[in-house]
Amino acid sequence: MLKQVEGGFLSLHLIWKDHLITHLSFADDLIVFTKGNIESVYALKKVFKDFRSCLGLEVNRDKSDLFSAAISKEDLSYINLILNIDNGILPIRYLGLPLLATRLQVTSYQSSDY
Repeated sequence: MLKQVEGGFLSLHLIWKDHLITHLSFADDLIVFTKGNIESVYALKKVFKDFRSCLGLEVNRDKSDLFSAAISKEDLSYINLILNIDNGILPIRYLGLPLLATRLQVTSYQSSDY
């Protein structure tokens, strides 16, 4: 992924740009951050293809979700089509905690229906 960023093909999300963070890995889970433009989506698709070619592993699209912000419905539909990944709905729980765009509150640690 870093080669795609350095080559100018994959644009980073503004929050992570200064730190060159393209993804976070947790056990067998992966969170990928991109700017969300069409060029970056095609670069990400190439990364997934290269990953499959090198390791023989493939993204499980049934267990994958796409989360976005500030993207038009048309662009988002096109991104879904390119990556063959459906949209997810926040909040979701990961390792027992909700993934939120805000700071966790005490109630965030309590059990809930998400």
